[in-house]
Amino acid sequence: MSARAGALDQGDLIPNRIDVDDRGLVPDVRLLADSAIHSITNEKGDPDPRLGIQAMLQALEIHRSGDLRQVPIEGHLDVRIELARGRNLSSLLEWIRQRYPRRAA
Repeated sequence: MSARAGALDQGDLIPNRIDVDDRGLVPDVRLLADSAIHSITNEKGDPDPRLGIQAMLQALEIHRSGDLRQVPIEGHLDVRIELARGRNLSSLLEWIRQRYPRRAA
């Protein structure tokens, strides 16, 4: 079994999952989540791991849809924002807003 640290940063989750899938490594690779989940803050400004977990699950939802499969990596964030808005994935949108404030405006 292999592990990828930081792989569940919602900004990196989908490219990491595509790479693992393409290599046929699922389920032999564990994608580890930590700071990405704990660094997101709620409307009060407090760290909110529940919000981070929800954002991660929403990023996985986009990955599983296959909608980013043919998108070049440099276009992932813009398409991910568009998909999250269209699907009303509010936790993922909040994470993107906090992580990439200029892109998510």
